Amino acid sequence: MSGRVVLALPAAGTSAGVFRAWEQHLPAGTELRVLQPRHLARRHADASPGTAPSLRGAAELVAAELRRSMLRDDREHVLVGHSLGGVVAHEAAHLLQRRGERLPGAVALLGTRPPHSSGADAFAPLLEQDDESLLRGVERLGAMSAALRGSRFRGAFAPALRTDLGLLCEHRPAPTLLVADPLRTALAVHVGDGDHLVPLRVAAQWAPYVQGALRLTVHPGDHFFPFAGGAVARALTGSGPGAGGGATPRAGVPGPRREGHRHVAATG
Repeated sequence: MSGRVVLALPAAGTSAGVFRAWEQHLPAGTELRVLQPRHLARRHADASPGTAPSLRGAAELVAAELRRSMLRDDREHVLVGHSLGGVVAHEAAHLLQRRGERLPGAVALLGTRPPHSSGADAFAPLLEQDDESLLRGVERLGAMSAALRGSRFRGAFAPALRTDLGLLCEHRPAPTLLVADPLRTALAVHVGDGDHLVPLRVAAQWAPYVQGALRLTVHPGDHFFPFAGGAVARALTGSGPGAGGGATPRAGVPGPRREGHRHVAATG
């Protein structure tokens, strides 16, 4: 069976609908499934009495979904996460690796900070404020889409955003352990050249978390660059340069080099 299965996890406060913009850009044979981290966190907690919702619980369910899907479908699987979704995607892939299980063909992190620099310290004080102050603070940090900034419905965004940022602030990754056992599948990190939340220098710090080379791609745009046109969707599904799957670039590949409107560097 040809094609790919793309499992995608959206950013804090957003919904599965943000990835609908990708559908028109996906090649034939590509299936897109979207998993919502906060819903997974709640479902995992409900199934485990005495356990609070957590990103690790969400990652457990993502790993389980990947395992089931890869058993019944021989297409290549690509795990994609935007921002908070990238935190969960990386955690899920690492859970599979620690257990000696099959890994997806690639993990792609879009606008995602590395485990040792999650950005939780910047968000934690905002959670103590009212909804409007929370929204203004998130906007100052560059983590609010342009469409939402000008929307009269942006107040409805606050409860979901508060829930998701609470999960991020309570998350306790183990960067030392993750670096000691770097991911053994292709890791592609994509970042916007105007992303103030995840600047290029921070995105490049993913390099120690992968065995071999990190593929780092810079796109035009802010934190919500993945949904500005179809370039990112095409790149991650093999229908454009910088595909998420395929062979991992070898360490020492010179970079950066220009591919269209993106800069691509392999580091490692």
